[in-house]
Amino acid sequence: MLISLIVAMDRDRAIGSKAGNIPWDLPRDREFFRSYTESKWLAIGRKTYREMEGWFSGHHPIVITRQDDFEPFESRHQVASSLEKAIAMAAEAGAEELVVCGGAELYKSSLPLAEQLRLTRVDTNTGGELRFPDFETLGEWSLQRSESHPADHSNTFATTFEFWKKNN
Repeated sequence: MLISLIVAMDRDRAIGSKAGNIPWDLPRDREFFRSYTESKWLAIGRKTYREMEGWFSGHHPIVITRQDDFEPFESRHQVASSLEKAIAMAAEAGAEELVVCGGAELYKSSLPLAEQLRLTRVDTNTGGELRFPDFETLGEWSLQRSESHPADHSNTFATTFEFWKKNN
């Protein structure tokens, strides 16, 4: 099963705050997320899941949390106590791909397992405390392509969508 990551980060690699807040509202990035992840299995941390309520209409999210009593928004959404258990659940269900959607701890633990990365670079500095790992310096990843988009009336910041693959 293919393991992918999808993330948006600012110029300082910030992806959010410790409170679980996504530091921007960019319709273009939201559409990029939805179009790539539609109908796929997602591994997502509890705080990120709560922040993204309403984003999962055609998805199969598995919320990763250590809270035994955690209740997802919808009964069809599943819960796992670890990334390894989420991977096993998705594989057992016949998923071809599991997309890791955050947060910071989950990205850090899943990066060594991932084979591809969908990255949105947001042209701003948010001051967010949570950061995406510095994967470029590992020498394991190659940029396949990128698409730049200027800021506009709906998207406050310029963005660049990047497609990375892990080297064999």
